[in-house]
Parts: sequence; structure tokens; C-alpha cells
Amino acid sequence: MPNHAFTIKYWWIATQLWTQIHICLPTEIWKPPAQCHLLDAIRDTGATSSTITSPIAKSLWLIPTGKTIVNGVWWQKEEYTYFVSIILPNNVIVPNIMVCWCDKLVWWFDALIGMDIIWLWDLAITKEENKTVMSFVLPSMKTIDFVKKVNDLVQQEHSGQHKKAKEQRKKEKKNKKKWRK
Repeated sequence: MPNHAFTIKYWWIATQLWTQIHICLPTEIWKPPAQCHLLDAIRDTGATSSTITSPIAKSLWLIPTGKTIVNGVWWQKEEYTYFVSIILPNNVIVPNIMVCWCDKLVWWFDALIGMDIIWLWDLAITKEENKTVMSFVLPSMKTIDFVKKVNDLVQQEHSGQHKKAKEQRKKEKKNKKKWRK
């Protein structure tokens, strides 16, 4: 499988993780992205499925493929499902994926990317110098384990301090011997 990756750098601490994507009919993945709908999509690791708004479904003339139960924080609804193809920022196509319909999403977003797409990639979200960076890679390259990294740093620091303390004790021992003479 070829490697694919993309990184999104926000110039602030992002409280919503979003990107632009293209939505196409499932049978039109061969079309260039310019002939598909360019949308702002929020990424939501708390959502099981990806979602599009009703205006997008209508503009693509999508025909429902069925219905599913959608659970919100305080509600449960039966909503239509559709198949679409999604083109991600690095032009990787997620073909023929089932999405749910919704009246509207938060703010200006027309699509929500849920775990049905997010799990395909390794994802890292970092914050340095008050700027959020979100990076994706496919296929997986390695496990990122911050606990191991911190434990290794603490161990190195401890080893360095232990070494310095040992050297200090040697020095003190030498000085004592000199003083006794």
C-alpha cells in the first residue's frame, strides 16, 4: 500500500479540528475534485459515522439507501443514509462510504468526519507554541506512546543525575584522602 499523509497547521489553539474535503457521488470518484462539492468538515472522534447536511444531500441529488438510528447527547433519531465518495486534503479517496443525513451541523460545517474515516489513518494532534497541528498517515508507521517517551526521558535524566552523584562522591572521597595526608 502506498504511503499517504497530510498535516494541517492551525495558527492558534484549535477547539474544532476541521479541514476541507470534496464530496462526490459514489460512482463519480473518477471526476476531478473541482467537479465535486468542496466543503468544510469538522472531525469528531466522538462520532461513529460521518454525516452530511441536508442541503448537500439535496444538491447532489442523493437517493437515500436506508435509515439508521443516530444518537446525540440528549436525543435519538432515525435519519436517512446515503453512499458518497469523499476526497481528503491529500487527494486520497474514501470511496462508497455510508453517511448519515442531518438538518445542520455546528457553525458553518456541511460535513462531519467520524471514526468510520478517522480510524483508517494514524492521527496525531499536538500543540506547541500555542498552535495546533493535526497530522495523518496511512498506512500506520509506528506507535506514538507519550507515556513511554516521558518515562524514557525521566530514566535518562535519572541516569544522568545518578552518574553525576557518583562522580561527586568519587571527588569527595579523593578530597578526603588528600585532607587526611
